[in-house]
Amino acid sequence: MTEKSMMLKEFFIKEFSDLYDKMRECDHGLSDKLNPYHEEGDVWTHTEMVLDALPSTVSDSVVVAALLHDIGKVYTREVTPEGKVRFFNHASRSTFEAIDILKVIYDNLFDFFNTFSVLNSDSFVHVLNLINLHYIFFNYTDSQTEKNAVKLAKKLSGYGLTFYNDLVDLVKADHVGRITSQKTKVSNEFFELVKVKIKNLIDNFDCSKNIKDNYIDLLIGIPYSGKSFFLENYVNNSDIVIISRDNLIMKKYPELSYNEAWKLVDQNAINLELDSLFRSAVKDNKNIIVDMTNLSRKSRNSKLSQVSKNYNKKASVFYTGMGKIKERIKKRKDKNIDQLVLNRMMNSFQLPTYSEFDEIYFKVTV
Repeated sequence: MTEKSMMLKEFFIKEFSDLYDKMRECDHGLSDKLNPYHEEGDVWTHTEMVLDALPSTVSDSVVVAALLHDIGKVYTREVTPEGKVRFFNHASRSTFEAIDILKVIYDNLFDFFNTFSVLNSDSFVHVLNLINLHYIFFNYTDSQTEKNAVKLAKKLSGYGLTFYNDLVDLVKADHVGRITSQKTKVSNEFFELVKVKIKNLIDNFDCSKNIKDNYIDLLIGIPYSGKSFFLENYVNNSDIVIISRDNLIMKKYPELSYNEAWKLVDQNAINLELDSLFRSAVKDNKNIIVDMTNLSRKSRNSKLSQVSKNYNKKASVFYTGMGKIKERIKKRKDKNIDQLVLNRMMNSFQLPTYSEFDEIYFKVTV
């Protein structure tokens, strides 16, 4: 294990001992049945093996992502009726749980990890996106074809080659850092093929095609992440139509709190009104901001599929730490969303890719 990996591991064990203990207790299998994809046992053992597999040449971002890539398994582990252990969408949960941990790491190990800057949200985003996408290649292990290389390249091209190289380093270590009897390896040839396709997309990118008459901006984030605060800059702009379920609900019952209004409102009627408002905005060629959670590809496609090619498709992703979320929950007496609901939302998050959007922006709050 490299010096940086060792220091980071020791710091994590000391500063996040509760999570460390949970990772030790979180087994990939059952007491009488190994998980064929992780025969090494618990999540922490796998994490150590991944850190140990990292060569000294990898970036600092990869080292941190390797440490945190599977912390979401602690919160998503479940046993199916068939007796199999699974961690549904654990990478997305890892992404949200990592935000506050990153802040502590950056604040305390800044001098050691000299490529980081707590004042630069790009470093946060880089690591969080590595964590979120570390599993993306495993969907193609059985079909490492040129067609699928093109699909992956379209999804990842906007993140750039530096990000792609770091992602490959993380994925390779994630594979080496496990004991498995299953086919999970991605070939070096496939990695290289995807890289060539990404480079071609970048080299042939035509900026003029992104200059379009209108835009649609989907705000993506769990409740309390800051989407509505962001919208305050656009409330009085007549050129923009804001599509917001919360706004419509409160217009129905302005004298009530959000929780009270939510219980009384006809959600089907709200859905119809939202759909009508959206269709009218598209018909009138208005700029559109959609203020909903928009966490899944399916939910996003239901809006994006309705706009013409004249629309520039934007995504604004809100990465907000759970510490800040909890602060806002305490302050918002009128709106209370149960933690279990927030957990399900975090677990359902799918990072937007460039096969969906023309532009993707990230807003980090810790």
